Amino acid sequence: MLTLAIITSAAIHMWADYHQHHVLSIIFKPLTMILIISILFTGGIELEGFSFFIFWGLIFSLLGDMMLLKPWYKFELGLAAFLVGHIFYIIAFISYKGMDWDILPLLPLIGFALWLFRMIKPYLGKLLIPVGSYMSVILLMVWQGMGIWLSEKNTFGLLIGSGAFIFYVSDSILACELFMRRSKCGNTLALLTYYIAQYLISSSTQIAHEIGRAVQQECRDRYRMP
Repeated sequence: MLTLAIITSAAIHMWADYHQHHVLSIIFKPLTMILIISILFTGGIELEGFSFFIFWGLIFSLLGDMMLLKPWYKFELGLAAFLVGHIFYIIAFISYKGMDWDILPLLPLIGFALWLFRMIKPYLGKLLIPVGSYMSVILLMVWQGMGIWLSEKNTFGLLIGSGAFIFYVSDSILACELFMRRSKCGNTLALLTYYIAQYLISSSTQIAHEIGRAVQQECRDRYRMP
C-alpha cells in the first residue's frame, strides 16, 4: 500500500509540474518525499547507524524540494540542502562498510561530470563555485554507492548502487534543463528518476535492518553453541 501511495503521489506531482499547477505541486512534491521517508518507519527499522544517516539525507532532500517549489523558489538554499543530504548519504555508505578506494568505477563518472560541467559552465555565472562543489559531492556519493553495489553483489548493494547512480542521472538531466535548453519532458524525466532514486535508497534501510538482525541472530547462535 505504501509503494502504491508513493507512486500515486509522485504521478500527481509530475502531472502538476508538467501542467504548471503550482498548488498541487506544493502539496504533492513534499507529500511524495514524506511517504518515501515513511519507509524507514516500517518493519521495525531502528534509526541508528546506516538508517540514521539515510533518514537525515532524505530529510534534507525534502527541505531542498521545498526550497525549489514555486512561487518562492530559492535555488541556492535548495542546492545547499541537497548538498547536505548527499553528505549524509556518503556518511551512510561509508558507515556500512568503510571507504571504498576502488578508483575504476569513478573514472567514467568523472569523465561525464567534467563534460557536463564544461557544457553548463557558460550559463552558471555566480553559481560556478556552488554548482561545482555540489557536483563534486554527488560524484563522491555515487562512487561510494557504486562501490557497495560492486562489492556486495546482493539486493542491498543493488538498491544502494542503482539508487545513487539514478540520482546522478536525475541531477544531470536537471542541470541541462536549468542551465541549457529546456525540453518538453526534461523536467518530468528528472523528477521520475529522482523519485526512483530516493525510493531505492530509502528501501535499502529495510534490507540493512534484515542483514543486521541476521548477523545478531548468528552471533546469538554461536554464543549458545557448546
